[in-house]
Amino acid sequence: MSRRVAELERKLVSARRESQDRAAEATEAWVAELLVAERATAAERGLKAAKVRQEEAEVACQKSLAKTEAALQSSLEALELEQKARSEVDQEVLAL
Repeated sequence: MSRRVAELERKLVSARRESQDRAAEATEAWVAELLVAERATAAERGLKAAKVRQEEAEVACQKSLAKTEAALQSSLEALELEQKARSEVDQEVLAL
């Protein structure tokens, strides 16, 4: 009977170790999944932040473009006035 008890105790210890090993493997897998989820979340946040910065940069570029266009239009109008004034002076000189 003592041998039978010893054999059962060995099987019990072996089964306990196997169970603990499986639980450890499952825990490792769960932790790995959590890390992957955290990384994915961090990447998603990074992408959202980059998108916001890109949108802000596009708005700034549009404003800058509008200012540049206004400055060019103003310069063009000044050049047209100067050209008109020169043309009038040229005609007066020819009339003399």
